[in-house]
Amino acid sequence: NIFDLFDLIETLKQMLQLRAKNKGLHLEFLLKAPRPQYIITDESKLRQILINLLGNAIKFTEKGYVILRVYLIQTPLDFPWSNLCIEVEDTGVGISEEELQTLFEPFVQTESGRKSQEGTGLGLPISHQFIQLMGGELFVTSEVGKGTIFSCEIPVKLAKELPVKPGKNPGRIIGLAPDQPPYRILIVEDKVENRKLLVKLLEPLGFQVREAENGREGITLWETWHPHLIWMDLRM
Repeated sequence: NIFDLFDLIETLKQMLQLRAKNKGLHLEFLLKAPRPQYIITDESKLRQILINLLGNAIKFTEKGYVILRVYLIQTPLDFPWSNLCIEVEDTGVGISEEELQTLFEPFVQTESGRKSQEGTGLGLPISHQFIQLMGGELFVTSEVGKGTIFSCEIPVKLAKELPVKPGKNPGRIIGLAPDQPPYRILIVEDKVENRKLLVKLLEPLGFQVREAENGREGITLWETWHPHLIWMDLRM
C-alpha cells in the first residue's frame, strides 16, 4: 500500500521519545537525502520492524544515544524499484561474537536480555523474518561495551503522492464524543516509562487513567476502582 513515510517516522518519534528521555538518552531520527516521502510496501511490517529495532536499542542502552537513519538507494536498472535503507545505531551494551550466531533464533535471548528480564526473545526473529518476506536482509555489527548497529535494505516502489480517497477524511482523534460516560482505564506495567507513555496518550482523550506497577496493586485497584478496561503487560 502507499503511505507517508515521514508521517510514520514522526509517529514512532512521539511513541518512543518519552522512553528515551526517561533514561537520559539522546534519540535522533535522521531522514537522509534522497528522502522518499511516499512509498509502496507493507506499512504494518515496516512499522513493527522499526518499533522492534528501536525498542531494543533503547532497552539495552543506559547512556549515550540511539539513532535511526533512513535513506534511499535508487536502482535505475530496476526502476521503479529502489532500496529503502534503515540503520539503527546505539551506544548500548553490545553483543558478543558467540551470541551473534543465534541472534535471530526464536526465544533465544542474549545475556543482557536475560538479565533485563524483559521480552520473550521474539522481537529480532520477527523483524528478521518480516524483512526477508519484504525482499531484504537484516545485518548486525556489534562490539561489547560500545554499541550495536542493525541495518537492512528493503525494496520499495516510489509514489508521487497519496491516493485520494472518497469521502471525508476522519482526521486525528482528539477526544471522546460529547455526552460519554467516564471510562476508567487501569494500566498495570512494571516499567514506569511504558506506563507514562500510555497515560500521556489516553488522558488527553478524556479517559480516567490509574496506574499500578505490579499485579498486587492491579488487583487492589480492580476491586476498589472497577476499571472498564485493564491494560496489562503480557508477562504480568
